[in-house]
Amino acid sequence: MRTARVSIRLQQCTSPICPKEAPRRPERRGRACVRSDPFAPLGFDWQISHAPIPAFAARETAVAALATVYSVAGGDADIAGPGHTLASNFPLASALSLRVWFAFAPQCMSTLAVIRRETRSWRNVAISFGYRFVVAYVAALVTDQVARHFT
Repeated sequence: MRTARVSIRLQQCTSPICPKEAPRRPERRGRACVRSDPFAPLGFDWQISHAPIPAFAARETAVAALATVYSVAGGDADIAGPGHTLASNFPLASALSLRVWFAFAPQCMSTLAVIRRETRSWRNVAISFGYRFVVAYVAALVTDQVARHFT
């Protein structure tokens, strides 16, 4: 039951429905994620910041989340496909920063569940998640700053 609630909250937080008059602003459900954007210093706008949230459930969902967010924000005018849309909306520094984030980011929920089951300790789960989050955040921040300096 708890997993279902977490999944529903992740879906609500990562499913902005944009009105026609403001194509770059999410509706009420997505605003909580936009207001508290911890990924802004990494060069991520609110659209890119939605990728790590569902990727925590499964890494392979990050690209689908980005394609969904950009296609909703683009409206009907975007018929070129998600690859072209993502390439035209990602600055080089943000793309490099996102790659570094996913290289060092905390594992998915299933990996953390295995750590919990094998060690029988939430302490090890917290250490693993916290350490990987800090390393990924710092590495992505440094990557973004260096890339912005040279581009």
